[in-house]
Amino acid sequence: MDVKKLLLKENASLELKEVARHIIKSKKCVVITGAGISVSGGIPDFRSKDGGLYEMVKKQFPGTICGKDLFDNELIKSNEALKAFNVFMGTLKELIGSAVPTPTHVFLKKFAEMNKLTRIYTQNIDDLEQRIGLNADWKIEKVSKCATQVVQLHGTMSRLKCCRCTKEYPFTTEYCGIFKSGEAPLCPNCESREETRVKQGRRPHPVGKLIPMVLLYGDEHPNGVEIGQLSAHDQSRADCLLIMGTSLKIPGVKALIKNFARAVHDRNGHVIMVNKSDVIRREWNGIIDYQVEGDCDEWIKIVEGELAEGAKSFRRRIKIPREHLGQIGECTCQKHKNEMSGYPWNVKSKQGLDCQSGGFRLVIGLRFLNSILVLDSLRVGMAILDFELSSAD
Repeated sequence: MDVKKLLLKENASLELKEVARHIIKSKKCVVITGAGISVSGGIPDFRSKDGGLYEMVKKQFPGTICGKDLFDNELIKSNEALKAFNVFMGTLKELIGSAVPTPTHVFLKKFAEMNKLTRIYTQNIDDLEQRIGLNADWKIEKVSKCATQVVQLHGTMSRLKCCRCTKEYPFTTEYCGIFKSGEAPLCPNCESREETRVKQGRRPHPVGKLIPMVLLYGDEHPNGVEIGQLSAHDQSRADCLLIMGTSLKIPGVKALIKNFARAVHDRNGHVIMVNKSDVIRREWNGIIDYQVEGDCDEWIKIVEGELAEGAKSFRRRIKIPREHLGQIGECTCQKHKNEMSGYPWNVKSKQGLDCQSGGFRLVIGLRFLNSILVLDSLRVGMAILDFELSSAD
């Protein structure tokens, strides 16, 4: 089946709203992101011909190295190419330092709080997910209990590693300045070791240099085996795949998307691609269901609009005034009591709620910060609607 292409315009069409509802209704959504979700936060993407990071380096080092080759470990071994790489890393780190999380990042955090996000697999190295409180710490003792919310497929710009002793250091402003000058900082651990050797009259060893902990073409991910295990576990339960802000050009990411898409379709779920430009080719037919062509942040507005609209509809259906909505405790009907662990109360008589035998059951009133989470569940599954109190009029 061909990919259905939708153009994101100022006024959301019925088709776009329907696609947004596929995301809202999902229970175990996997998200794969690329540089496009960070552009509005102040980080240019890599490949754009107008203001992209590769173009910036090309202008500064004409004829030295092609932009995309900056991430090829075989092509940055000459002195001039290595200097271009260091300047690029320093410039990128400076941009990341002044960047802010985008509305897309904020929505992903909210999605996680709604317990609908299985995991984010990101190609980005900007760490903006951590700034809004998503967990990217890599600790995986048991795949089924992995607390990592963000899998950084291409590494991180928050830390540096010595190319000799492998000791890690924070990527500080001081180190950023050294990179921008075209040099790489010396490893403090190696320097300390050499000072000791000199005092002891021993033969000197080379001092290592610090490099950003990002994945270059030709490198193997240090957690590659674990990522494979984790993605296989996530595929076993994913019911929706949302791909945002990527050009679909990295072979490993393409393979990851195809594996997740196959698993999602096995559960009659949907695969949705959102990108500013049309990147879909024939190979994606039967894999991606919808391509939404437009800005990721604008797309998120439509999704959040559908969330708010669903919440208003829910409040009208149960006919409870907004000012009383936050006073209702967790509840479910007696029939579904055992299926809804954590919601053990039967308050049908108190609130006049009804469990439709062939349709939905109602679970209301989870407080979270300044919001009320309203859960309108379909049989065993739940579609969670989140809205600010002020928008529930």
